Amino acid sequence: MSEIEKVEWQNFEIQSIFDVIRGNAKDVTKREIGGDIALVTATDKNNAFYDFVTPKSNETIYKNTITIHNNGNGVGLAFYHEYKFIATSDVTILIDKTNKINKEMAEFIISMLQQQKEKYCYGYKLSNQRLKKQKILLPIKEDGTIHYQYMNKYIKTIRENILRKYEESIQREKEHLKKLRINNSKEIKWKEFYIKEIFDLISRGKRLKKEDHITGDIPYVSSTMNTNGIDGFIGNKDGRIFENGLSLANSGSVGNCFYHEYEFVGSDHITVLKNQKYNKWIYLFLATTIGRIKSKYSFNREINDNRIKKEKILLPVNKNNEIDYAYMENYIKEITFNKLNDYIKYRKE
Repeated sequence: MSEIEKVEWQNFEIQSIFDVIRGNAKDVTKREIGGDIALVTATDKNNAFYDFVTPKSNETIYKNTITIHNNGNGVGLAFYHEYKFIATSDVTILIDKTNKINKEMAEFIISMLQQQKEKYCYGYKLSNQRLKKQKILLPIKEDGTIHYQYMNKYIKTIRENILRKYEESIQREKEHLKKLRINNSKEIKWKEFYIKEIFDLISRGKRLKKEDHITGDIPYVSSTMNTNGIDGFIGNKDGRIFENGLSLANSGSVGNCFYHEYEFVGSDHITVLKNQKYNKWIYLFLATTIGRIKSKYSFNREINDNRIKKEKILLPVNKNNEIDYAYMENYIKEITFNKLNDYIKYRKE
């Protein structure tokens, strides 16, 4: 973006742009879940979203604002919320004084805010006073005022470039799948198989305490039901490292099953299922099928090593009563092709 060279920059104190207000939602873990207002807390996942709740009478509802974590492991992390939300006291809300800031501008400012993140830690909290005095570098106009239009255009340009590359990738994938698809209209029979029959590796991950995590870029897969089971990124090499397989949550969000094409570290809250002969499409089919066993389990009834060996799943079979891997593979390719096609049509509308 050549325009970046033409813009001057200046430091601004946070308090000159925003009113700084601490969240006032209470009793996060004890409150009843259910409602239509998002609860934002100091988590580094899912845009700091905890769950939907019904606010109490004294809890302030916000919308279209930035939040920044003032406490916890994610201190200094910032997020933008277009929707209505309440926030805990571990979160500080930044209320735009000018009422000019939209989503794109907020994302630009967040990128500047998070450059300061390394200054803070669990023992050095981001108090309101510290945050008010904190400075961020922003583009300015010739008259020295903040160049909000530039920020807006900058983020939109980046987003459009990313979307264009993504759509080009989607189109290539769609054309590739178009050549691979086979008519799956034949009638299919199904048969039960033990999970232990269809995988040559069934291995539980290794316990790795949070305080022992080293910063890195290897996905750490645990029993979270979100983000494909990824619970962060680490640099530890002493755990159990896997690649190209399924993770099955054996505790926590028991029964959630995800496919991982990439190298990852598995926690002891998952069991990894692998077969060297399987490709991406077969794994994706199996992930959905295996995930159906979750209804049998709960937080108090985990999937231990003995139980998983006794588990059976229904799979399609051919005329020889053998697993019909060709059908499984093509079934997922067909679904993927249709989803990609729907996405391209949606973008054109």
